Amino acid sequence: MCSTSGRPLMPPPALTASMQALAPSCICRPSWADGPVSGTDWPSTMARRSWARTRAAGSAEPASARASWRRDSMGPDDAASRAAHDARRAEQFPLLGHRAVRRAVGPGPGTDGRQCRTRMPKESKKVASPADLQQLFNWGCFDLVKRNARSLLKQRPADGSLWLLLGASQMRLGQDEDAAQALRRAVQLLPADAAAAALLAAVSQRLGVALFTQLNEAVLAGQLAQALVPARRLVELNEADATAHSNLAVILGGLGQWSGALEHGQRAIALAPESFDFLIKQAALLGACGRAEESLLLRRQAFGLCPDNVDNNLVLAQASSVLGQAAEAAYYCRGGRDEPPQDLRALSSLLFYLSLDEGCSPEQVYAAHLDYGRRVAAAVPQDRLAHGNVRDPQRRLRVGFVSADLRQHPVAGFIAPVWAALDPQQVEVCVYAVHAENLADATTEQLRPLAAHWVDSGALSDSELAERIHADGIDILFDLAGHTGGNRLQCFAERPAPLQVTWIGYPNTTGLQTMDYALCDPFNAPHGGYERFYVEKFARIPCSGTFEPQGSLPSVNELPALGAGRVMFGSFNRVEKLGPQVLAAWARVLTAVPEARLMLGNVSDAATAARLREDFARQGIAPERLVFQPRQALPDYLALHHEIDLMLDTWPYSGGTTTNYALAMGVPVVTLRGPSRAHCQSAGVLGRIGLHEWIADDVDGWVEIAVRGARDLTALAALRASLRERWAATPRRRPEAVARGLELALRRMWGRWCKGLPAEHLEVSWDEVQPLLQGGAA
Repeated sequence: MCSTSGRPLMPPPALTASMQALAPSCICRPSWADGPVSGTDWPSTMARRSWARTRAAGSAEPASARASWRRDSMGPDDAASRAAHDARRAEQFPLLGHRAVRRAVGPGPGTDGRQCRTRMPKESKKVASPADLQQLFNWGCFDLVKRNARSLLKQRPADGSLWLLLGASQMRLGQDEDAAQALRRAVQLLPADAAAAALLAAVSQRLGVALFTQLNEAVLAGQLAQALVPARRLVELNEADATAHSNLAVILGGLGQWSGALEHGQRAIALAPESFDFLIKQAALLGACGRAEESLLLRRQAFGLCPDNVDNNLVLAQASSVLGQAAEAAYYCRGGRDEPPQDLRALSSLLFYLSLDEGCSPEQVYAAHLDYGRRVAAAVPQDRLAHGNVRDPQRRLRVGFVSADLRQHPVAGFIAPVWAALDPQQVEVCVYAVHAENLADATTEQLRPLAAHWVDSGALSDSELAERIHADGIDILFDLAGHTGGNRLQCFAERPAPLQVTWIGYPNTTGLQTMDYALCDPFNAPHGGYERFYVEKFARIPCSGTFEPQGSLPSVNELPALGAGRVMFGSFNRVEKLGPQVLAAWARVLTAVPEARLMLGNVSDAATAARLREDFARQGIAPERLVFQPRQALPDYLALHHEIDLMLDTWPYSGGTTTNYALAMGVPVVTLRGPSRAHCQSAGVLGRIGLHEWIADDVDGWVEIAVRGARDLTALAALRASLRERWAATPRRRPEAVARGLELALRRMWGRWCKGLPAEHLEVSWDEVQPLLQGGAA
């Protein structure tokens, strides 16, 4: 289903296409990687703890040798001690003899194993026991130890001491992969040996650091396939390492291998059930492969561990909103507290959800927006960007537009026809597209030629964006988002342009003292109705909203009720707009028209459908009278209008895009004009084409209009046949009419600034615009 342009601020969803972008930020450095990777004391540790095994192996070990172990291991210092040292070694290595040992062990510890091999007599290279290997190891003959240990293991493959010596020597030779295999075998055979366990941990650490470096470099380079090998090896190194499992899960998810990703993600949680990080990653993976309910369960569990994580809170808030729970969404934005959140992103999202909440009065919503404005003003630099724009009221204006929705999104349908109709002699359009580069699509490419200057700005911070806009010399800057996803209101708080205007994306005030105007018209902002709830001054033009459907429209069909014998009401607004008061009013209509049915769009999960059935059942509406449709691609969404006779609007946040599409498909909309401008979006769309009879001022009147429309099928069929033409051809909503009105408003705003005057309410009349239209207009 298509939705209106407003939606809450939230982190990018964990979908298949975005998992690769998500991966670099999700790879965790293991805790062991922060410790030193040093092996200077490993051999002596192993040696000190292995005397018992040496004696058990049958070596004749004199007490004097045991007593002098520490001193001998440090090496001889002078001729006398060297002689004594050689004598002891000859006694301990009877097979090699005195001179052979001297040649083998060299001057003391640290002797390279290769040197031992070349200096040792060929006929004396065989060693009989682990005790012999132990002594050679302590004198640095690591290659010799390795070769003899391998030879002995052919005869004694279950000797854990030999595996330990083999692994230790390979470790000192830098052969970590082989060492890890040998030491794993040693630990299996000697499970109580602390030295074996310590050495295995040490070599695993050293291998792990190298593998993690490979993994991290591959991920940062976007080479997830190459990252998979070290990620798997890290798990093999230590099956009990939760971080290794979590990292592998992220890599597999980025490659779309969901089964393996979920398996390792679950293993990470089993090993570390109190890890917020592992819970969040598994939740993202579950969400990416369509298991939304399980994902939310994990996110709620994570919320219990860390209620201050803004990203998780915003995802939970969005999920609650989708279920129509605006109050619960606000709860998550607040982090479970009563006071507003400190994080400005969370506070901005909170404002969106308050706009949806039937229980919040316009005064409360306005106060919350003012608080946001004060908080932002305190957080951003003030007066650092001085404006040197030439104060010439007649010159061509550089007008900037900031939006994250210049792609396949409703905002594109509202702004594109206006840009195309603006007079380039009057207005130089400069666009700052702040969506991520990977979100650009075919619609983005269609929009680019409409701008004189296009800047892909998604990677810029708010301050960097403000500096860029200021450097470009923008005269008037438009915000097209308000408090919806991807907004850059903190950039506007720095006032990068002399004049700033909010338009299209959001029906409430921004709360920013640096936002001068809100562009509107007499239909969506009747005089005296909403000014008190805005920081901005109203700049009214004859029509502030045209709309260009994305793609071709299917033909309008005959009124479905004439063939079906009963009326099908419909609503394709998002589920988060369906509050208790709205559902109660809809139930009243269905009760008054007992043969009618109601089709609801954007219901993509069984839990939401079940909840809505229960809500209607409590008001006496049988479940078989409800038809649910999931979110669909635009062609299928438009085709659903062929089954709808009359659309029912929502409040306090009424339709926008959905209302335009309904009218274009010949389906009138019953709407309610309420106490805030968010109530008035559909009323604005209907009013511009003269459908005032479908606009109510209270709920009782709204129910009466809906019931009356359903009972007069002849009138409804006649309206359906003419409605598309009426919607498309009404003069004041044609793109050139909107563009001429906008140009006049911009000129008046600019003229006041050139005179040093503050912003003030202004209005451009239809009489002023008509003469400027080609051939005039009726």
